[in-house]
Amino acid sequence: MAFTGNDCSERSSRYYLDNGFPSAAAMAQYHAPIVAVIASLGLPRGGRVLDLGCGNGALLARLRRLRPDIIPCGIERIAERLSFADTLFPSGSGEWHLGNIFTCAEPWADERSYAAALLMVGRLTEAERDKVQALRQRLRRQAKHIVGYAYPDWLLRYGNFAALCAAAGVTPSAELGASDFVAPISL
Repeated sequence: MAFTGNDCSERSSRYYLDNGFPSAAAMAQYHAPIVAVIASLGLPRGGRVLDLGCGNGALLARLRRLRPDIIPCGIERIAERLSFADTLFPSGSGEWHLGNIFTCAEPWADERSYAAALLMVGRLTEAERDKVQALRQRLRRQAKHIVGYAYPDWLLRYGNFAALCAAAGVTPSAELGASDFVAPISL
């Protein structure tokens, strides 16, 4: 779908379509438990939160409304989507990187650390083994918390979140999970 103009506000269909949702309500429904899990982690003030595959930054924007002190960071492979993060974060706050989550080196430069990283677990089943291993090592070394999640298409494909996590080689934490599709994970 082609978009015109530069409107990526919550009033625009671009706000949710860029992130793969059919409506703003559907996006809000799936983002709420993810934000709840992140909020439960007790992140430090000024901590960086990295969204691996951030789309236009809508999930980070929702988190930032709850925690205005965090530094949003994102990696996105589609330039048009990433360009609208500036609309959601007009002050220029945050760190945005154009690239593939498995090969983009900038977010990991200088051993930069993250209070939390957000990962759609299914992505770990899509890439070559060596690239997945490299990402796992970076996350283990540079992210204090890793929050894994899945959206409905992935849950249907694997049957449930636990089966997807098993296929991706990650272990969800039962204690902090806010729903049946999001939980802190161990790599």
